[in-house]
Amino acid sequence: MADRLFKAAARAGTAANFREVLTKCGAAELKFRGEQDQTVLMEMVDCHGSQPDWHELFAAVIKKGCDVNAKDQYGRFALFLMANVDSEATQPHRNETARILLENGADRTLTSDGGKTAAQLARHHGKRSPGLIDFAKTIEDWRPGAPAASATSTMASLSVSSPSAPPEKFDFFVSHCTKDDSLNVFEKVSTYMDAKEKKIFNPTTHLSHVKQINKAAMQGAVKRSKIVVAALSDGFFTSDWCAAEIVAAKQAGIKVIPVFSGNDHAANQVDKWVKAYKDHPEYGYVFRENARDVLNKQNPGSVKATLEYLSKLA
Repeated sequence: MADRLFKAAARAGTAANFREVLTKCGAAELKFRGEQDQTVLMEMVDCHGSQPDWHELFAAVIKKGCDVNAKDQYGRFALFLMANVDSEATQPHRNETARILLENGADRTLTSDGGKTAAQLARHHGKRSPGLIDFAKTIEDWRPGAPAASATSTMASLSVSSPSAPPEKFDFFVSHCTKDDSLNVFEKVSTYMDAKEKKIFNPTTHLSHVKQINKAAMQGAVKRSKIVVAALSDGFFTSDWCAAEIVAAKQAGIKVIPVFSGNDHAANQVDKWVKAYKDHPEYGYVFRENARDVLNKQNPGSVKATLEYLSKLA
């Protein structure tokens, strides 16, 4: 049942389905830990923190036994996870989620392994994403029993400053295919960089204001990133989207670091990709750097060293 609960809380899950599964769960399921030692609450706020139809469910899982201040293997906690992502279109709902967590016992003085509170991390990223300053203020100004500001009034205050706000910038853009192991690489790199307090572009959250995500929007995000990580896979090399993202990196002169999953591909597969695409008009730009393994159960020490190397590039 715990596995079903985590699946319902994931990005593809719906509030209605999660509510149905939750009614069948007891305290034991709410204490279960998933990947990266995350609680179901962490999964929920990470995937649905800006969606108002989930608000009551955040409080429900806490009251049912999920620890609101629990940390994952990277020292992150529910409130902290929300401070890495900003979208002005959804910021009022994100602020309301923060209030719900605080009203249900979230400790705003809690720090990550990097030594920052959620508010401090939000202010750090707020230099490039002004909406996160408002998120930090929500945490800092919260008092027990204080009335919540309406989403309408908060949105109005944001809209005043939005036109002058600079385009959002990122430390990393991970170009990946969503249909094979390339997605696993994206998730691994994103989780690690998130713990290092790096800003990772995520189309689900950073383009939530766009009615339909298109290649031009993705290319724009590439050009506002310091480093592009290419998550190599068979699907990556057949994706028009990935090709467009690499073209954007090349046009902007942004360094591309190719990485792959050692759990799914041996080194000789990388050699085959190099041979097939080193002279390709788009993908050839990927192989100006050596490909690096970032997902390998047999060699975790090497993977950690590679991820640490990548984190220092931005």
